[in-house]
Amino acid sequence: MTTIVMTENVEQFSRPYRLIETFFACLASLVFGTQILQMLLGANEQVQGGRPVLVHVIFLFIYMIILTVLFSDFKLIKRLLLYFPLILLLLLFPLVSLFWSVRPSDTFQRGIASIGSGCFGLLLFWRYGMLVAIRILAIGMTCAAAGSLLMALSFPHIGLMTDDTWVGAWRGLYFHKNSLGAAIALAIILLTYVLFTDTVFFRFVALVGIAICCITLVGSRSTTAVFATGLSILLMIWARLIQRLPNMMIALTTLGITFSVLLLFFVLNIASLEDAFAFLGKKAGMSGRFPLWEQVIVFIGEKPIIGYGYEAFWHEDAPETRFVASVIKYMPFYSHNGVLEVLLNGGILLLGLITSFIVIGTYRAFRFARYYRKTFIATFPLVFMGYFILANISESHLLMRNDLVWSLALGVAFRLALDESIFRQERYYAKP
Repeated sequence: MTTIVMTENVEQFSRPYRLIETFFACLASLVFGTQILQMLLGANEQVQGGRPVLVHVIFLFIYMIILTVLFSDFKLIKRLLLYFPLILLLLLFPLVSLFWSVRPSDTFQRGIASIGSGCFGLLLFWRYGMLVAIRILAIGMTCAAAGSLLMALSFPHIGLMTDDTWVGAWRGLYFHKNSLGAAIALAIILLTYVLFTDTVFFRFVALVGIAICCITLVGSRSTTAVFATGLSILLMIWARLIQRLPNMMIALTTLGITFSVLLLFFVLNIASLEDAFAFLGKKAGMSGRFPLWEQVIVFIGEKPIIGYGYEAFWHEDAPETRFVASVIKYMPFYSHNGVLEVLLNGGILLLGLITSFIVIGTYRAFRFARYYRKTFIATFPLVFMGYFILANISESHLLMRNDLVWSLALGVAFRLALDESIFRQERYYAKP
């Protein structure tokens, strides 16, 4: 089996892709991995209808290219249906929720964006394979980090936060510093794999990219991103150790969990919860998220089964949103938590689908890392799933439109499903 899959990766790695195809993939990584179009063209993500027409046109053009290339190959559709139909259910769920959405027009428009951008991850890992996809993503996210660094230093009126709470923090090519921090954390993960698995030239590029990312991460002042980066690196080390020392998997896992619990205990017991957040440079309540979550949970209880429809809850003219804003003293545009946002979008029904997706994907990622023990890059799906779970604690990437993290979650899960099918076929043909 190793021969089959690794030969496939080598062939894909050396395949002479057209320059324009690779350029488009890198550009799409930059567009979906940042908010560069929205910022440079004067959009405002926190205002309903705050996007200029040109932004919509560009995104629609990108979606059309992705969908045309992706679904022109009927083998892909067949394999999706056979190996991981849950991906299709998640892709189509935003449009299905039109039947009960409280704002069908918003749901339809944003649902199309969710499908178009979500399919990018499928296209990337279907056309290129694991190794080349990581390289392309690393290039795109390095450009995002470099662009954010340039924006913060050269155009501070755009690249720096102006809110009283975070004044001076870097936001670069994003609307908020936390979005920049989350993207940089992902970029560091990708560049680390390029550093340890690629050619000498790309290793040098990876070193430069990591240096840029570290500077940008410090400038963002995003504590969540720093923790996510640190935990992702620890997860990377753990995944590599269980590859090399499979007989010690239980001991290593126990050690890792114990260390994480002790770290959490230390942070939460410095003196009190307030002191812990002060130690991290924060105010208690995770920058106001706790009061927001309390209000969101109340409204989730009113429609617990199917929710309000995909991205239909948050609207500046909605009485629910206005009530939440009156309590927390600012106008929210999402719930700052992946699970809560899923419950708003599709209730327990959607949460069940998402939970199944994460559990199956993580299980397959673990099997993939264990099977290819000699290949460091085989730990990427497992590390990414860990990052994906962490990233949805204080932010939301689940079923998010124009979001690279969600696109990659779909792409990685699909790639693992393909490799799982190879596992089964080889076992079948290996029987006496």
